[in-house]
Amino acid sequence: MRVHIGIDTGGTFTDVIAFREADGRIVALKVPSTPQNPAEAFIAGVRAALEELGASPGDVAFLAHGTTVATNALLEGKGARTGLITTEGFRDVYEIRRLNRSFEDLYNIFWTKPTPLVPRYLRKEVRERVNVDGVAVVSLDADGVRDAAAALGEEGVESVAVCFLHSYLNPEHERQAAAIIREVLPGVSISLSHEVNPEYREYERTSTTIVNAFVAPIIERYLTDLERRLAETGVSAALHVMHSGGAAQTGRAARSRPITTILSGPAAGVIGAEALGREIGVSDLITLDMGGTSTDVALLRQGKPTLASESELAGEVIRAAMLDITTIGAGGGSIAWADEGGRLKVGPQSAGADPGPACYGRGGTQPTVTDANLVLGYLGTDAFLGGRMRLDRAAAEAAVDRLAAELGLSRLETAHGIFRIANANMLRAIRLVSVERGLDPRRFALLAFGGAGPVHAAALAAELDIPRVIVPRNPGNFSAFGLLVADLSRDAVRTQLTPLRPEALDGIRQVYVDLEAQLTEQFVADGFDPGQVVFRRSVDARYVGQAYEVNVTVPVGLLAPSDVGALEEAFHAAHAERYGHSAPGEPVELVNFRAIATVPTAKPAFPRLERTDSDGAAARIGERPAWFDGSGDPVLTPVLDRDQLDAGVVLTGPAIIEEPGATTVLLPGQRAEVDDLGNIVIAVGA
Repeated sequence: MRVHIGIDTGGTFTDVIAFREADGRIVALKVPSTPQNPAEAFIAGVRAALEELGASPGDVAFLAHGTTVATNALLEGKGARTGLITTEGFRDVYEIRRLNRSFEDLYNIFWTKPTPLVPRYLRKEVRERVNVDGVAVVSLDADGVRDAAAALGEEGVESVAVCFLHSYLNPEHERQAAAIIREVLPGVSISLSHEVNPEYREYERTSTTIVNAFVAPIIERYLTDLERRLAETGVSAALHVMHSGGAAQTGRAARSRPITTILSGPAAGVIGAEALGREIGVSDLITLDMGGTSTDVALLRQGKPTLASESELAGEVIRAAMLDITTIGAGGGSIAWADEGGRLKVGPQSAGADPGPACYGRGGTQPTVTDANLVLGYLGTDAFLGGRMRLDRAAAEAAVDRLAAELGLSRLETAHGIFRIANANMLRAIRLVSVERGLDPRRFALLAFGGAGPVHAAALAAELDIPRVIVPRNPGNFSAFGLLVADLSRDAVRTQLTPLRPEALDGIRQVYVDLEAQLTEQFVADGFDPGQVVFRRSVDARYVGQAYEVNVTVPVGLLAPSDVGALEEAFHAAHAERYGHSAPGEPVELVNFRAIATVPTAKPAFPRLERTDSDGAAARIGERPAWFDGSGDPVLTPVLDRDQLDAGVVLTGPAIIEEPGATTVLLPGQRAEVDDLGNIVIAVGA
């Protein structure tokens, strides 16, 4: 028996999806997260999945993990004590930053720069210099490196980032420095910029290398502990970790560049959306992944998610290939509160898994989005997690009542206000990935998943006139499902300024040959056959004189002279799409060459339901009052068991559809149909 298991760690619950190769059976489970050590919930999830499938630890053939360990360490500022060694004269590049502000902070007179992860006294300079052509014009001062390392050691650093000027062109000085640091500080983690982010732009490369160094010891300890626990459990399958770029990677690869795990969990949900969209023939999707602590929003066009080469998290700029995902602090556990002016706010603070929302009965007293949804009747008290966890309605009402008294509102007005403000936060995120990029959300379908996403999705779609909401099977575990449909992947990049002209083709070919050889070597070291590896190429290009680039796909294989014209046209089109204009005839320059190597994995099939003439009456398990506004009368709303809904069943709202990992709310007047894969497809509006 061969079993594949995907486990996604969330702030409140750890989600598990497992499938058995022999018959394709899929099971979905949730276990409470253990924030003090996520490995405990992971092992509990593995054991629960094996028990459900009647399998043993030795039957595990593939194990994939979406983790928030690096994300939380960065967001909470609880990473390793980190030092920086850099080129003389460049100590303050990291703190000076770009001085860019987000739109929300543009006119904020109280705005201050984020506190650096590495304070100035832990940033050391050494004499060395590589020029813009990659030529070493000043040799590395070895004694200076020793002194800097010794000084950092006296300050108790656990991790050292090394970032020298133009090391992306010539990394020899960084390699020499690393050897010296290992002598002076044995056992200290070392992050070299030419390995973490071999691209030009000094600030971005420094910031990225520091973030990698900041989380590296945390990831190393976590994965080491997790692999030890798996071995003790009897699981011999290699552990794979989700890459922020939307693919799985080996544990060894995650250790070598832990920064690639920053968006590990959210990326899995987007890859699951890509697979589902391909299966049902829907190519334009907005994903809404609402969990216990946050909501992640992404956009897929023509069936593909957008890949970003730069992002910002906790005030730190990160240059690494990752899916373009917008994350906000709006989840089921987001706490509702009143500000100094008596206005109702929701989040970004979260009750998390411990103590969790008040209704969990674990000691939480502050009102959360989940408590509001229970008060409004959207959630039931007995069906949560398939009945394995009973929700305390009285505790939820008491928490909401305390806030209502502070606001001078009724219980229902407060609960509905919490619901609407949480929705407003998510609406801003959806507009950010669509309207603010010149895309009309009415041309997309909204794919809702996560434990709380299907509760809010229909209301969000109605606000934006999105015509269709799709709720997949096991939505509360959908990110874990994405782990099992992701291929294994590694990426590499090289900065090499090259004019886009036919005479440059030989040099362009050689860059990709070198990058692909590097990636193949890494896969071989992980035990894969070179014949399994599939490559994709792209390049960051710009008009000569521009400061920023646009990524363009490059044909795989030997580039022909005719490809130059096609590549140039593709760049003009990409530039027009991004900026609204292009300049055909202007010279184009290639900047960063990128290669992605992929090894396909065995994937679960989408199980299909039998289509019947059922009207859904057999799925009805009761009814309860639900409030769809904060002042009117309750509506007695039918409650249905999703597992009893056959393909072809048509429902008219209001309706509440329950399943072990999530609840779907259908608003009055909305129409929904169950398709052949068991997805609930809600038609919003006319």
